[in-house]
Amino acid sequence: MTEQSKKTEEENRKLEHEQKLEKFLHDMDEIDDRILQQIKELSDSCKTAHEINKNELDLEIVRTISDMHRYNTMLAENRANLAKLARQKDVIHGDLYEKYSRNFQVKLDTKYEIEEWLNRNPKWQKISAYYNNQKILVDYLQDIVKVLHTKTYAIKYIIENKKIELS
Repeated sequence: MTEQSKKTEEENRKLEHEQKLEKFLHDMDEIDDRILQQIKELSDSCKTAHEINKNELDLEIVRTISDMHRYNTMLAENRANLAKLARQKDVIHGDLYEKYSRNFQVKLDTKYEIEEWLNRNPKWQKISAYYNNQKILVDYLQDIVKVLHTKTYAIKYIIENKKIELS
Protein backbone atom coordinates (compact mmCIF):
# COMPACT_ATOMS: atom_id res chain seq x y z
CA MET A 1 0.00 0.00 0.00
CA THR A 2 1.18 3.45 -0.75
CA GLU A 3 1.36 6.21 1.82
CA GLN A 4 -1.48 8.07 0.09
CA SER A 5 -3.81 5.05 0.10
CA LYS A 6 -3.09 4.46 3.82
CA LYS A 7 -4.03 8.06 4.60
CA THR A 8 -7.18 7.79 2.49
CA GLU A 9 -8.16 4.54 4.19
CA GLU A 10 -7.57 6.07 7.63
CA GLU A 11 -9.62 9.14 6.71
CA ASN A 12 -12.43 6.92 5.43
CA ARG A 13 -12.45 4.98 8.71
CA LYS A 14 -12.56 8.20 10.71
CA LEU A 15 -15.38 9.55 8.55
CA GLU A 16 -17.36 6.33 8.88
CA HIS A 17 -16.83 6.35 12.65
CA GLU A 18 -17.97 9.98 12.83
CA GLN A 19 -21.10 9.20 10.77
CA LYS A 20 -21.98 6.29 13.07
CA LEU A 21 -21.53 8.55 16.06
CA GLU A 22 -23.77 11.24 14.55
CA LYS A 23 -26.48 8.66 13.80
CA PHE A 24 -26.23 7.31 17.34
CA LEU A 25 -26.57 10.79 18.82
CA HIS A 26 -29.54 11.55 16.57
CA ASP A 27 -31.26 8.30 17.57
CA MET A 28 -30.50 9.06 21.19
CA ASP A 29 -32.77 12.13 21.17
CA GLU A 30 -35.78 9.94 20.41
CA ILE A 31 -34.72 7.28 22.90
CA ASP A 32 -34.17 9.88 25.62
CA ASP A 33 -37.76 11.10 25.23
CA ARG A 34 -38.96 7.50 25.46
CA ILE A 35 -37.04 6.98 28.71
CA LEU A 36 -38.69 10.00 30.30
CA GLN A 37 -42.09 8.77 29.09
CA GLN A 38 -41.34 5.30 30.46
CA ILE A 39 -40.53 6.76 33.89
CA LYS A 40 -43.87 8.60 33.88
CA GLU A 41 -45.75 5.45 32.84
CA LEU A 42 -44.00 3.40 35.54
CA SER A 43 -44.92 6.00 38.12
CA ASP A 44 -48.56 5.85 37.06
CA SER A 45 -48.68 2.04 37.01
CA CYS A 46 -46.97 1.66 40.41
CA LYS A 47 -49.25 3.96 42.40
CA THR A 48 -51.04 1.02 43.97
CA ALA A 49 -48.16 -1.48 43.98
CA HIS A 50 -47.59 -1.04 47.70
CA GLU A 51 -51.25 -1.51 48.67
CA ILE A 52 -52.41 -4.86 50.03
CA ASN A 53 -56.00 -6.06 49.92
CA LYS A 54 -56.24 -8.13 53.13
CA ASN A 55 -59.52 -9.71 52.01
CA GLU A 56 -58.02 -11.25 48.86
CA LEU A 57 -54.54 -12.37 49.89
CA ASP A 58 -54.42 -15.20 47.37
CA LEU A 59 -54.92 -12.71 44.50
CA GLU A 60 -52.44 -10.31 46.12
CA ILE A 61 -49.76 -13.01 46.19
CA VAL A 62 -50.28 -13.84 42.51
CA ARG A 63 -50.36 -10.15 41.55
CA THR A 64 -47.20 -9.41 43.53
CA ILE A 65 -45.29 -12.33 42.00
CA SER A 66 -46.40 -11.24 38.54
CA ASP A 67 -45.34 -7.64 39.25
CA MET A 68 -41.97 -8.76 40.61
CA HIS A 69 -41.31 -10.78 37.48
CA ARG A 70 -42.34 -7.93 35.18
CA TYR A 71 -40.28 -5.29 37.00
CA ASN A 72 -37.25 -7.55 37.44
CA THR A 73 -37.32 -8.21 33.68
CA MET A 74 -37.55 -4.49 32.96
CA LEU A 75 -34.72 -3.84 35.40
CA ALA A 76 -32.47 -6.42 33.74
CA GLU A 77 -33.17 -5.01 30.26
CA ASN A 78 -32.48 -1.46 31.37
CA ARG A 79 -29.30 -2.46 33.21
CA ALA A 80 -28.08 -4.04 29.98
CA ASN A 81 -28.94 -0.83 28.11
CA LEU A 82 -27.08 1.19 30.74
CA ALA A 83 -23.98 -0.98 30.39
CA LYS A 84 -24.10 -0.65 26.60
CA LEU A 85 -24.52 3.10 26.93
CA ALA A 86 -21.57 3.28 29.34
CA ARG A 87 -19.38 1.60 26.74
CA GLN A 88 -20.59 4.03 24.06
CA LYS A 89 -19.98 6.93 26.44
CA ASP A 90 -16.40 5.74 26.98
CA VAL A 91 -15.84 5.60 23.20
CA ILE A 92 -17.15 9.13 22.74
CA HIS A 93 -15.05 10.33 25.66
CA GLY A 94 -11.96 8.79 24.12
CA ASP A 95 -12.65 10.32 20.72
CA LEU A 96 -13.27 13.76 22.15
CA TYR A 97 -10.31 13.54 24.51
CA GLU A 98 -8.05 12.70 21.58
CA LYS A 99 -9.52 15.54 19.57
CA TYR A 100 -8.93 18.10 22.31
CA SER A 101 -5.54 16.81 23.40
CA ARG A 102 -3.96 16.32 19.95
CA ASN A 103 -6.00 17.70 17.09
CA PHE A 104 -7.38 20.96 18.43
CA GLN A 105 -6.64 24.49 17.25
CA VAL A 106 -5.89 25.60 20.83
CA LYS A 107 -3.00 23.97 22.71
CA LEU A 108 -4.44 22.29 25.80
CA ASP A 109 -1.76 21.15 28.21
CA THR A 110 -3.50 19.77 31.27
CA LYS A 111 -6.14 17.15 31.77
CA TYR A 112 -8.27 19.79 33.49
CA GLU A 113 -8.23 22.02 30.41
CA ILE A 114 -9.08 19.11 28.13
CA GLU A 115 -11.93 17.95 30.38
CA GLU A 116 -13.26 21.50 30.53
CA TRP A 117 -13.50 21.66 26.73
CA LEU A 118 -14.84 18.14 26.59
CA ASN A 119 -17.64 18.98 29.05
CA ARG A 120 -18.71 21.87 26.80
CA ASN A 121 -19.00 19.65 23.75
CA PRO A 122 -22.65 19.16 22.67
CA LYS A 123 -22.06 15.47 21.84
CA TRP A 124 -20.68 14.85 25.31
CA GLN A 125 -23.50 16.78 26.95
CA LYS A 126 -26.07 14.80 24.98
CA ILE A 127 -24.69 11.37 25.84
CA SER A 128 -24.14 12.37 29.47
CA ALA A 129 -27.76 13.51 29.77
CA TYR A 130 -28.97 10.31 28.14
CA TYR A 131 -26.76 8.20 30.42
CA ASN A 132 -28.06 10.04 33.48
CA ASN A 133 -31.70 9.53 32.44
CA GLN A 134 -31.06 5.82 31.83
CA LYS A 135 -29.42 5.61 35.28
CA ILE A 136 -32.46 7.31 36.84
CA LEU A 137 -34.70 4.72 35.19
CA VAL A 138 -32.56 1.83 36.49
CA ASP A 139 -32.53 3.30 40.01
CA TYR A 140 -36.29 3.79 39.89
CA LEU A 141 -36.84 0.20 38.80
CA GLN A 142 -34.57 -0.99 41.63
CA ASP A 143 -36.71 0.95 44.09
CA ILE A 144 -39.90 -0.59 42.67
CA VAL A 145 -38.42 -4.08 43.04
CA LYS A 146 -37.45 -3.30 46.66
CA VAL A 147 -40.98 -2.14 47.43
CA LEU A 148 -42.42 -5.32 45.94
CA HIS A 149 -39.94 -7.40 47.92
CA THR A 150 -41.05 -5.63 51.10
CA LYS A 151 -44.66 -6.22 50.10
CA THR A 152 -44.07 -9.99 49.97
CA TYR A 153 -42.88 -9.89 53.59
CA ALA A 154 -45.88 -7.78 54.59
CA ILE A 155 -48.21 -10.35 52.99
CA LYS A 156 -46.37 -13.12 54.83
CA TYR A 157 -46.83 -11.33 58.17
CA ILE A 158 -50.52 -10.72 57.48
CA ILE A 159 -50.99 -14.43 56.77
CA GLU A 160 -49.13 -15.33 59.97
CA ASN A 161 -51.33 -12.97 61.98
CA LYS A 162 -54.49 -14.49 60.45
CA LYS A 163 -53.25 -17.95 61.46
CA ILE A 164 -52.76 -16.73 65.01
CA GLU A 165 -56.24 -15.15 65.05
CA LEU A 166 -57.80 -18.39 63.83
CA SER A 167 -56.06 -20.45 66.50
